[in-house]
Amino acid sequence: KLGKDQVGTVKQYVESRPDTISDIFYNTASHWWYLLLYNNMNDPFESLKPGNNLLIPFIDDTFSR
Repeated sequence: KLGKDQVGTVKQYVESRPDTISDIFYNTASHWWYLLLYNNMNDPFESLKPGNNLLIPFIDDTFSR
C-alpha cells in the first residue's frame, strides 16, 4: 500500500477547507497542511475550488504518530 496516492475531486461542501478534506481521508483534521504541501498549494481559497483534482497521498501509521 505504501505510495498508493488517490485522486480526489473537490466537492462544493469542502471548498477551501483542507481541514475537512484531511478529516475525511485521514480521520483527523491535523494533516491539512500535508495535503497543501503535497499538492504544491499555497492558498486553499484559490486552489480548492469545486471540480479541481487533488492528490490524496497515502499516509501510513508511522506518519500519524
